[in-house]
Amino acid sequence: MRATRLAFHAVLLPAVFSMAPAFAVPALQAHRAVYDLSLDKASDRSGITGISGRMVYEFNGSPCEGYTVKFRFVTQIATNDNATKLTDQQTTTFEDAEGKTFSFVTKSFVDQNLDKEVKGTATKETKGLKVDIDKPEKSSLELAATQFPTQHLAELIDKAEKGENFYETNLFDGSEDADKVMTTTVVVGKKADADKADPEAPALAKL
Repeated sequence: MRATRLAFHAVLLPAVFSMAPAFAVPALQAHRAVYDLSLDKASDRSGITGISGRMVYEFNGSPCEGYTVKFRFVTQIATNDNATKLTDQQTTTFEDAEGKTFSFVTKSFVDQNLDKEVKGTATKETKGLKVDIDKPEKSSLELAATQFPTQHLAELIDKAEKGENFYETNLFDGSEDADKVMTTTVVVGKKADADKADPEAPALAKL
C-alpha cells in the first residue's frame, strides 16, 4: 500500500520546547497525523482487487500531566469474489510524566464486530516490569526492565540532537497480547531539507 494524501505532517521526532528537570520526559509538541492509504498493485493469485484505508495518530500531553496517544487504523479489503472485509484497530495509551506507569487499551473490530480487546497497566519496579492485564482475562506478568514509548521518544530526540545516529533499547508498548518486551533499534539518517514542492511544506515549516 502507499500513502496517497498527508492531511497533517507527522513529525517522527517532535520538537522539544523545554526540559523540566523534575520530570523524566520533556515537553513534546502535540500533533495529529492523518494518512489515506490505497493499494498500489496486487498479484492475481492474491485474490485481492482493492484495499483502501485511513490511519490516524494523535499525540497530546504535558510534562506535568503525562502523555496520551490515540491511534486508529481502518482498512477495507475487496476480493475478486465481490466480498469485502472491514478491519478497525483502535488503541489508546497513557504514560505518566515520569515514565513509571503505562496504561493501554486496544480494540480490534472485524466488520464492525469486536474481535479482540486487550487492556491493562504496566508499572516499572526495581527488578523489572509488572504488567497487570484486565482484558481479555485478568492476569499478571513479570517482564524485563524496559522503557515506555514516550520516554523512548524523548531519549531518541536527545541522542539525535547530540549527533548520535544509532539507538537500541528495550520497549514495551502494550501491543498484540501485551506479554512481551521488544528490542527496538533506531538509525537516524542525515538531516535533509523538505521538498519545497510538497503541499505539506508550509505546515511543516511552522513546526
